[in-house]
Amino acid sequence: MDSSHIDWNRIWNDKLAEVSGRHHNKERWDHYASKYDQWSGNDNLPEQVLPLLDVRPSDKLLDIGCGSGALALPLARRVAAVTALDPSAAMLDLLRRKTRRLGLRNIDCLEMPWQAVRPEQNLAPHDVVLASRSLGLTDIREQLLKMHHLAKRSVYLVWRLGLRPLDALVHRHLARPYHEYPGTDILYNLLHQLGFHARQNVLRVRQAVGFADLADAVAHFRWKIGDLTPAEEIKLEAFLAGYLEKTLNRGLQSRQLVSRWALLGWHKEEYREK
Repeated sequence: MDSSHIDWNRIWNDKLAEVSGRHHNKERWDHYASKYDQWSGNDNLPEQVLPLLDVRPSDKLLDIGCGSGALALPLARRVAAVTALDPSAAMLDLLRRKTRRLGLRNIDCLEMPWQAVRPEQNLAPHDVVLASRSLGLTDIREQLLKMHHLAKRSVYLVWRLGLRPLDALVHRHLARPYHEYPGTDILYNLLHQLGFHARQNVLRVRQAVGFADLADAVAHFRWKIGDLTPAEEIKLEAFLAGYLEKTLNRGLQSRQLVSRWALLGWHKEEYREK
């Protein structure tokens, strides 16, 4: 079937507008930086992604939406320099602390939303451009073209293939409609439409989401959902009390969750302008 007439960018935007529990407010992410750092350090995505990246010792790499450095830190040991870009000052503060602790001197932290990047004006090209779990962006067509423009050799994207397991479970328990982020299928079709013939690797990521206590878990979903009624909050607390398991450090965590992600990548030399 010929899909060249389909506006994948519009479909992406429409689905993004419906996402359950999506937060792009920088201040909220600043507030949850330490929690995000804990969760991102408690899954096996980096160990699956890193062997699949074509990076070289002389490379300069751009990590878009780097967070607290789940990929930037190990990549800094494999390349000449990393530009770690994130809109959250708190995330970058965590990353800077880790770089000092590890003795890394080749990570340059840049506090800026990706949408504010202007190629050649405020950010120079890099050999490799990486955006991992950071594609919750409107007008994705424009963002992909900008990534392609900034890459000298290759671009890599990591994006979700299925549901956020715990989020979907909570919404189902509260009898609330649940809308996931636009999927990799839309992204792949848009890339093909643009002439980027991306290779895809499927990743199965294991993670147990941790909380300090029950109040912390309830507060997290109150933040994510945003408009819980008092009755829903009581129902949520009862559900989490039965679902979460105690940890050795007296915290709570979810049962082992498995989510599917895709690594998409293409080289500039393979690009065919359409």
